[in-house]
This record gives sequence, structure tokens and C-alpha cells, in this order.
Amino acid sequence: MTRNFWRLHLLLGVFITTVLGVNYATLHRAAREVGVSYHTIRNHVVSKDFQVFKLPGRREHCVDLDEVRAYFEGRPRYSAFGPDVDIIDLSNHAAEYEVAD
Repeated sequence: MTRNFWRLHLLLGVFITTVLGVNYATLHRAAREVGVSYHTIRNHVVSKDFQVFKLPGRREHCVDLDEVRAYFEGRPRYSAFGPDVDIIDLSNHAAEYEVAD
């Protein structure tokens, strides 16, 4: 790849790069792709659930996007309270309730 190619990627904001058939994404882009926070991806990198790569011409660290998608695909999505909490949805009755600050 030429230096101008990498500069163009940086200018256009393209954060997914394919090298030898593997899709690499920055931690921020991987988090956005799977719907979690950057810190969640970073914590999984620290706990060695994902390998982190340094690509030529990139300042950011990258992860294998397909590996990250596969990891989060089979995992249940929980609210901030965890899986055992019963949450009552009152959105259909919003006019009947007043929420205090």
C-alpha cells in the first residue's frame, strides 16, 4: 500500500482495513460495530480475549473485526442491572406517570 492510500483512509475516516482477507478495525470502530463501548473492547483486549494488532501507517491499535463480531454475537445483551432484574415497561402509560428529578 502506498503512503497516499493510508492518508486517504485517514482523511475519509475509514477505520476498517482489510489485509490478507482479514478485516481490521480500530477499537472505537469495533465497539461501534457491535454496539458496546470502547472500554468494553479495551477490557477484552486487556484480558486477552482479542488479539490487538498494529498496522503499518496507522497510529491506532486494531482488532480482527470478524473475531469481535463472533464473540459478541452469541452473548446475551443485558441492561445495566444484569440479567436477573425484572424491568416493568411503562412507556405505554407515560401520560399517567410523572417522573420526579
